[in-house]
Amino acid sequence: MSAIRRLVQERPRVAGALLLVAAALVALAVLVPGLGGDDEPVRAQEEGLRQAFVPPLGLSLLYPEGWDVRTAGETLRLTSPEKSVTATFAAPEAAGRTDDVRRALERSVREALEDEDVLRRAQGRLGTEAVDTVEFSGRRESGLKVRVLLLTGATAWRTYGVTVTTARRPSRRRLAEVAGILASVELQRPEAVRAEPDDGR
Repeated sequence: MSAIRRLVQERPRVAGALLLVAAALVALAVLVPGLGGDDEPVRAQEEGLRQAFVPPLGLSLLYPEGWDVRTAGETLRLTSPEKSVTATFAAPEAAGRTDDVRRALERSVREALEDEDVLRRAQGRLGTEAVDTVEFSGRRESGLKVRVLLLTGATAWRTYGVTVTTARRPSRRRLAEVAGILASVELQRPEAVRAEPDDGR
C-alpha cells in the first residue's frame, strides 16, 4: 500500500506536547539523513504532477512526479529525487495557536542547527492562506550547510506548521517546484478533502 493511500486511510493520533511535535517536524526536515548537497544538473523536461489528499489534516497539494512522499507520525513529508529539498507539513494544534507553533518550531530549529542565523522574516502564502515566514541558515552536526524556511498560519479549524529545508544552493528548478507545491496547498475543514488513491494522473 502506498504512503498516500495509508495516509488517507489512517487518522493521526492525538498530538502530544507542542514542543515535541515541533521538534519532530524540524528533525524530519533538518536532520533527515538522506539530505544531500546541491543538485546535480537535471535535464530540462516537463514532469507530471500528482495530487496528495490528506483528509485528517484538511490538506491537499500537488507535487512533481519523482518526489518521495510519505508520512512519519503526524506529518506529511516530501523529498526531491536527489534529496536536496525536504518539505514537511503538520497541523499540531487547533485554530488560533499560530504564535505558539511558530515559537516552538523556531526553538527546535535553533536546537537542531549550529551557527544558526535568521535571514529574514516576512509575510507569505500557503496556497491562498496568509502565513508568517522565517528563514534560517546554519549547519547540521555533520557540517552540511542548509537553509530552513518555516511557515506558520491557521484556518478556522487548525494551526499549520510547514518546514522546508534545502541545501545551501539548490537548483532553480527545485526551488520553483517547492514554490509550486506551497502555492498548490488547499486547507479545508479536516476530513473535508475527498480521499482518493494517488493514480499518477
